[in-house]
Amino acid sequence: MNILNIKKVNIGLIDDSDLIREMLSEWISENEQCNILFKLNNGAFVQEMIEKYKPDILVLDDAMPIKGGFDVLRDLNNLNKEDRPYVIMMSDIRDDFISEVAINNGANDFIYKPVTKNTILARISMYCTCFNLGIKFENKKEDIKFKDYEKLRKMTYNLIEKDRKINILNEVNKLLLKSNFSTSHLGFSHMINAIEIIILKYGSDCTMSKHIYPEIAKEKGLSEYSIEYDIRHAITEAWKKTIIKNQIRGSLFERYKKRPSNAELLKYIVNIIEMKQYGC
Repeated sequence: MNILNIKKVNIGLIDDSDLIREMLSEWISENEQCNILFKLNNGAFVQEMIEKYKPDILVLDDAMPIKGGFDVLRDLNNLNKEDRPYVIMMSDIRDDFISEVAINNGANDFIYKPVTKNTILARISMYCTCFNLGIKFENKKEDIKFKDYEKLRKMTYNLIEKDRKINILNEVNKLLLKSNFSTSHLGFSHMINAIEIIILKYGSDCTMSKHIYPEIAKEKGLSEYSIEYDIRHAITEAWKKTIIKNQIRGSLFERYKKRPSNAELLKYIVNIIEMKQYGC
């Protein structure tokens, strides 16, 4: 009776999210047959890592800064069959087009995020079994057409912008609530709209009366004066509460000796959000 010689399977993880990389590493490490060789936050150095470590499997995100997953697939398609690792690709975008292009361009497998522990371990275990049985699948490889690549980039960009808007909303909510703004006040939602527009569209050099108030007014079917008044009233009420409660330290108002104007406070909040986004 032949006893199967269990072979260690070497794995590389490439994802720009620190949380996802560490989570996948922890899960995959539960399989004693697996050895995590390297973890990268983009695809820029994948080829060098493959030459150096010769991994059996890559778990690869599709959308990353500097060099994304589809760029990595193009590089891998230039390798010999023996040197090319299996690729399990992941994406936040739940669209059959993404998975089809990935598989057609050399990915062996495709997983939609959020990835579950059972899903990734099932895929990894399958490939571990293939390695021990000496099975090596042929990859279907094509060049990504320009129109497909442009569609991929657009979908990824839209996803990033959606995530960015959600992050802005969450951060602004925290800052306003900490400074005694009331969510029931119309000015609360107008301020969030204004900050999104400033960050995502006009930049901090915009003019409130020329750019921001008209845009919010048009979206909400109100007058520009109403938008300006509601924001000013929300700031005034929050300022009063903060002074009465003696909570000025640590609030948005800490730097002001008197109630700030709409433009002053909104642009100050924009600066805080942008510094957090860029890790300043």
